[in-house]
Amino acid sequence: MDRDTRNLGNKKQKRTSVKNGKPNLAELKDGIAEFRKTSDGMYQYLRHKNSIYKKKFDLASAPTRMYWTAPLGGIAGPAVTGLINDLNHYKQSNVSPAFMSTYWNDNMGTSPTTISSYFSRGFVFTAPKASVVTTIRGTVYNQYAVGDPFRFHVWKATPTVGTSDPITFIGKTDVLSTTTMNVTYLFTKTLTSNNILRAGERLYVSIKKESTSNNSRYFVGATLEGYYL
Repeated sequence: MDRDTRNLGNKKQKRTSVKNGKPNLAELKDGIAEFRKTSDGMYQYLRHKNSIYKKKFDLASAPTRMYWTAPLGGIAGPAVTGLINDLNHYKQSNVSPAFMSTYWNDNMGTSPTTISSYFSRGFVFTAPKASVVTTIRGTVYNQYAVGDPFRFHVWKATPTVGTSDPITFIGKTDVLSTTTMNVTYLFTKTLTSNNILRAGERLYVSIKKESTSNNSRYFVGATLEGYYL
């Protein structure tokens, strides 16, 4: 193998480095290309005199996304103290393993900004790593002739040592008008606001009537859905 061939082989094996961020003119050398990873994608930049040229590279394959689901359910109705005919309060799902049945009876108040340490046990999901919650979907079965309209509300909070944790509102479903007795209703809502979770953050779900005329009793089966970042 002659010298020129060896030199060519060495050049082919040399790794190309990739830097982060868009370069300015002073960072580039005239005639030498640089690869940069930016918020807009992967680019190759080339300086020629006092101008910068760039070329964008397309992703050859999409990254594998890992999804998660968190189930929630239970009974909302006269068997639960406080929810019988309550318009003003947000009622949180209590999914503690200590209860054989899940009831929507934890009172989050009329305009919740915090969740007490006592009620914080009713979280639906804890993010093991940075995540995005994208959807709440499920079914509601109306057992009573009177099915007042209501919504599901989704919240997030970071657990701390203390008496309460600040909560952040993520989103709510459209109004569910379950006016017919013994009928199952379907719902799906995409969540787009405040929906990024840090590792350790928890998700909570509450139910609140839009109007009230009498007792209501609902059986709920639903999931929160998302993916890991």
